[in-house]
Amino acid sequence: MLYQILENSSSSPEALRTKEQAITNLSVLLRQENRVEDLPTLLTQLRPYFSLIPKAKTAKIVREIIDAVSKIPGTSDLQGDGPIKEVRRLDDKLLVDINLLESELHFSLRNLPKAKAALTAARTAANAIYVPPAQQSTIDLQSGILHAEEKVYKTSYSYFFEAFEVFCALEDTRAVFNLKYMLLCKIMAVAGAHAKRSLKLFETALCDFKAQLEDDPLVHGHLSAL
Repeated sequence: MLYQILENSSSSPEALRTKEQAITNLSVLLRQENRVEDLPTLLTQLRPYFSLIPKAKTAKIVREIIDAVSKIPGTSDLQGDGPIKEVRRLDDKLLVDINLLESELHFSLRNLPKAKAALTAARTAANAIYVPPAQQSTIDLQSGILHAEEKVYKTSYSYFFEAFEVFCALEDTRAVFNLKYMLLCKIMAVAGAHAKRSLKLFETALCDFKAQLEDDPLVHGHLSAL
């Protein structure tokens, strides 16, 4: 009965809500009956449904399914050639998106440790498969944001620059944001040294961003006045 609900091709709001409830019930059923082998089939069957709902909701549903199955006794022994590995391979690209969304969410809630952990999970999943340039650059963008939060501006700038180049090539509007963040990194590196009245930090900032600061006559002239 639950699988029949998922096969319904309707995309009306009511049908989508009914499917979401059916997915939740199926997840519980799989866990209660220890039917871990049915998980790949379920995820494959849900692909058309995932294309109709927001990415955030897709991430939430997939995470709930995997969490439910992870509670089935003995699934830890299936990490090698078993169904769990097959599921993760099947939906690694989706898992990258899920972990990226989690990182962005935790960052918005100012929980930096969890944001970093989720980003690490995204990178791990991405390293196991081929990811499109835009998706890899999204990972770099988030990396730059988190490093900037920790005031590691040199590393942050590097990530923003990598993402900027790809987004420019793809004519992705996010290139503008990366350029803005690159400028922010330069400003904050110099401002940090100035605020601490530290000549050593100031000189380090000039060295780290030599091409953008020291080698530009106009910028160099103004910074020399400091």
